[in-house]
Amino acid sequence: MEDQQDSARLEFHQVWKNARCLNIGEVEERLRLPFMHGEASGSTKPHLQMAYTHAKRFAKLRDPQRLIEIRSALEEWEAPQGSSAMQQDANELTQSRLVPFEVAQLVNLFPNDADEAVSLIPSLERFSPIDLTSVLDILQTYMRQGSSNTAANIAF
Repeated sequence: MEDQQDSARLEFHQVWKNARCLNIGEVEERLRLPFMHGEASGSTKPHLQMAYTHAKRFAKLRDPQRLIEIRSALEEWEAPQGSSAMQQDANELTQSRLVPFEVAQLVNLFPNDADEAVSLIPSLERFSPIDLTSVLDILQTYMRQGSSNTAANIAF
């Protein structure tokens, strides 16, 4: 049972319990400098180039300030008291906040509505559609702010 993981129930191997979940924009940001140094010196490692190219291609938001702000807003978000669905056990799923895995996945996947969010990230089922809509409004706000500041930092 120890090796079994289930993201829908937020059950991860112990090694991942305290790991920081990054969204693809944060990965791109962290790979950017090593990639640029490798290119400048002519010694870019193929795996670094592939990882950076992938992250750059799929990151919906690349503005470092917006990435910090959206992470903070999603980490601070809390469902109104009593609106979370009751679960069968008293683990992480009963909490009224998003867990780091969900924060990263919301930014990566950028769902259009509450139903799509739950389809893509089943652990969000514990929140009401109204609560999820408020989370998605946060995403929309930061994406709009990012796109109005500089189109070069947004990739769709």
